Amino acid sequence: MNHAASAHFGTAFPVGAAKGDVFIRVDVLPHKLFKYDGDKWFEINKERTSVYLDNDGYIDLLRNDVNSGKIDKDDLTDDERAELYD
Repeated sequence: MNHAASAHFGTAFPVGAAKGDVFIRVDVLPHKLFKYDGDKWFEINKERTSVYLDNDGYIDLLRNDVNSGKIDKDDLTDDERAELYD
């Protein structure tokens, strides 16, 4: 049985993650994306995937961070800008 990778966000890595899950750390600016390899979390380039943008809660947080000036829109990836402004 295949596991559909999940994309979550927060300030601490989740317990019980499955291999292939992605996680956005929002306690650093700009936010950093990590992937779980079944043993540990490692950072991946947000330019290489947009799977994490399927999380509506994260998009809301990202929009709020940009609107409040916490994150500069120039620090967003092309996919993030498209998600927020298109």
